[in-house]
Amino acid sequence: MGSKIESMNPHLNTTKYTNALIHQSSPYLLQHAHQPVNWLPFGKEAFAIAQSENKLILFSVGYSACHWCHVMAHESFDDEQIADLMNQHFVCVKVDREERPDVDQIYMNAVQLLTGSGGWPLNCFALPDGRPVWGGTYFRPNDWRNILKSLSKGYQKDQERYLKAADGIMNGFASLDLKPNSQQPEVDDALIFDSVERLKANFDAQNGGFKGSPKFPMPGLIIFLLNSGFEHADQTVLKQVDISLQKMAYGGIYDQLAGGFARYSVDAKWLVPHFEKMLYDNAQLISLYSKAYRVYKKPIYKRIVEETLSWLFYEMKSTQGLFYSAYDADSEGSEGKYYVWSKVEIETEFPNQADLISEYFGISADGNFEGSNILTVPSLTEPKQDIEALKKRMLEIRHTRVKPGLDSKTITSWNALTISALCDAYESFGNPDYLNQALETMQVLLRNRWQAGHTLLRFDALPTYVSGLFDDYALTINALIDLNRVCFDDQYLYIAKDMLDLAQTIFFDASSELYFYARQSDELVVRTHEITDNVIPSSNAVMAHNLLKMSQFFGRADWEYQALSMLKKMSSQIERNPSFSYHWLDLAQHFALGLKEQVLIGNQAMHFKKEIDSIFQAYITICGNTKASNLPIFEGRWNDEQTLIYECIHKACGLATDDFKRFIEAHTK
Repeated sequence: MGSKIESMNPHLNTTKYTNALIHQSSPYLLQHAHQPVNWLPFGKEAFAIAQSENKLILFSVGYSACHWCHVMAHESFDDEQIADLMNQHFVCVKVDREERPDVDQIYMNAVQLLTGSGGWPLNCFALPDGRPVWGGTYFRPNDWRNILKSLSKGYQKDQERYLKAADGIMNGFASLDLKPNSQQPEVDDALIFDSVERLKANFDAQNGGFKGSPKFPMPGLIIFLLNSGFEHADQTVLKQVDISLQKMAYGGIYDQLAGGFARYSVDAKWLVPHFEKMLYDNAQLISLYSKAYRVYKKPIYKRIVEETLSWLFYEMKSTQGLFYSAYDADSEGSEGKYYVWSKVEIETEFPNQADLISEYFGISADGNFEGSNILTVPSLTEPKQDIEALKKRMLEIRHTRVKPGLDSKTITSWNALTISALCDAYESFGNPDYLNQALETMQVLLRNRWQAGHTLLRFDALPTYVSGLFDDYALTINALIDLNRVCFDDQYLYIAKDMLDLAQTIFFDASSELYFYARQSDELVVRTHEITDNVIPSSNAVMAHNLLKMSQFFGRADWEYQALSMLKKMSSQIERNPSFSYHWLDLAQHFALGLKEQVLIGNQAMHFKKEIDSIFQAYITICGNTKASNLPIFEGRWNDEQTLIYECIHKACGLATDDFKRFIEAHTK
């Protein structure tokens, strides 16, 4: 692991300094273990020192693949004079936002309240008890020196002023959290329709996605638009989804040689990526392209899934069977160096095919990125056999370069997203390798991370482990439901039920009827509710979906009511900002369309399920079994002689049928 860590920050001095982070397992924290700053990990020790010495705490938050985190680390945290200021006047705490997003969420909210924006690196100063008083993101070295001097002098001179600042921010936290009131609009067809129309008004019809830059893929939002557009035969929406997926697939945001997507594009055309590659983006994009293939039947969407999964299996899979978190944007201290090509390099390596490669990938002498070329496909055409052969050779050459650093954390929630992605890919393409990997990864999670009735771990690399946060529970339950959908094994639903019951005990907030993001802890100055859908759907939205589906499997009307109650609390947020409420909108569509179910039962149920997989169905809960089962949804439905499918809408079921050919024809649009 040492070489991986060092490659992510070539500026480390591994001999002169060692701080308390050396005992951590997070690759991001270990990147800072040999800096002159006396970094501490987040925990009781840091608070105890701050209180005994009456010093402000600096919470410096980032993640291993963050380019500007590396820049500030080199410019400021490696500087001995700056480090001396930090050590003398502050208790300095390094936080991996992927390991402790609960901590990140608190101090990010504080900085957003103070400045109106946020990002990483995140630097937030707090009182000795952890209440935030001031913060920002990236600072140049001279600015950072001045900030350190100003805050330390100010705190020594007028602590009362800092106490008042902390009170103001803590009061501001309340305004960020959900406050239901009697004036909330109803979650009905009108709200859904209006939300979609507002999204349509912001479409970038030329480049795909939404207007402006930078551009994030936002796979969950596009999945909602795909589902909604298909259900309502909205050709404007379906065309926009298709354009978006093609532009991303042929753009620089996609790794044209190995597969996999970068986190976002800095421009409006998907050309120049921020080169870091995250597991959570790629998992959700696999789900998106898998679903899109069933709607559009375009070979490119199948290729994107196959290449991206191949990259995940080759580059991101641990020996345990779990998946790593991220690849850095930088290699050899330069952003994107691993991925870009010069015209001269192409001509040297491929003297007879340079023109062909240059034409297909848009390579020029001037380049499209700092004098080099990010590979794109300007013609928007699929590679022919000669290009495919050249891609393999180019990839072999690229493998000889110094690779970006790998963050080898295996986060439970992100692996759960990957399991769901593998299930979606298996449904769309029938490749048994995808199902086998989904089963393997889930078994590793359950064996190593799940202690029934006690806890679910987020991160378990020795010598430390982190208890699961609410997104770990919500997304793992969702993955268990997805696994049951593709392999018809009740055990996954019973495990999901146990996990849901435990989540209710640990995270449920009776006053808001929502779920806290983090466990109760003396080290957290506030417990928040994650309700806004961002690049990953909010954990409360995911759990509301889980509750609805689990209510159908187990006949639990109370869970259905809870899901509907949570949705109603989101109506104002949906109305205010549908772009960041997409998973709530998807749930609203489920309710609006009548809670559809398809139940398959009989010894040929799995065979017929695979036939049903050939069609795209957006808002239907599917459950099945090849043997008699005590699961409530199957009660009274087993038939020893026939394989039947039941179709129900809000608990009203039509006659069961064994004519699957006619059933599929009736459901093919």
